[in-house]
Amino acid sequence: MKHRFYIPVFTSLLVFSACAKKENATPAIKNTTAPAAVNAAVSLEKTANALDGIWISHDYLTTIEKTKQIYANAAHKATLFGFMLYKDKMLTGKPDMEGFNTFEGGYIYPLLYNDAGYFELDKVRRGKYPESDYMQVRPLTDGNAEITYTKSGKKDVFRKISGSDKVDENILNNTISSMIFNGTYIDKRTGKKITFTNGRVSGMGKLNLFGVMYAFEERNFDEVYFGSDQTTENTVNYHFVYSNGAITLYPVLRPAGNNDTYTYSKTPSYILEPVQQ
Repeated sequence: MKHRFYIPVFTSLLVFSACAKKENATPAIKNTTAPAAVNAAVSLEKTANALDGIWISHDYLTTIEKTKQIYANAAHKATLFGFMLYKDKMLTGKPDMEGFNTFEGGYIYPLLYNDAGYFELDKVRRGKYPESDYMQVRPLTDGNAEITYTKSGKKDVFRKISGSDKVDENILNNTISSMIFNGTYIDKRTGKKITFTNGRVSGMGKLNLFGVMYAFEERNFDEVYFGSDQTTENTVNYHFVYSNGAITLYPVLRPAGNNDTYTYSKTPSYILEPVQQ
């Protein structure tokens, strides 16, 4: 079954952010000879290096790694699904953090560096962004990052999936899909070997790209889509079920009549058993 692929807001937000980064690059702060200023600059650079990149809710990613289910875990516990910070912006001491959820993006949080080694909400610039909450953003010693909402005390932990120098509209999709699909399988129905590797697939004819839905609209089940790098117009979509290493794919069906909800066939198109390495 073919239909146009729905692109979540994360993709367009990454494209916008990449353009804005190039057009609005701000020069880094310069160290002075005063020891205190040197120490502050060193601390700022260390924090900026640690926080640079694209970050996704650690709880969300960990749950998907364990369960191999996306739809059942779509309601992540973190206030934000993820955020982006750029090193060159952080080195000014006054970066804007770009936060997003699966369907909504463009949350701008004006931050200010604190010499204690974290960024906090810039109260001077906060007036421009009434949706901003009082927060602190800091790197953790295990390589993750933490947002602490200072009013409520709530703490959300995030995992880096990419540095800001590797902005790619497919990075989030490849990260999630790889957790579930990466590997080589044999289709029990045809005996053909199918291999999934970081957003690419071999063994499915002209279809050589794949990804998963992580923003759900008019569907209530896990879904994977396949396409070709020869065309971006249509995709072939399947409901997937992961069980003990095996993956079964069921064709997705268009909504019928006045029903806006997608369904899927009960007859599988692929029954993929993992190849033992």
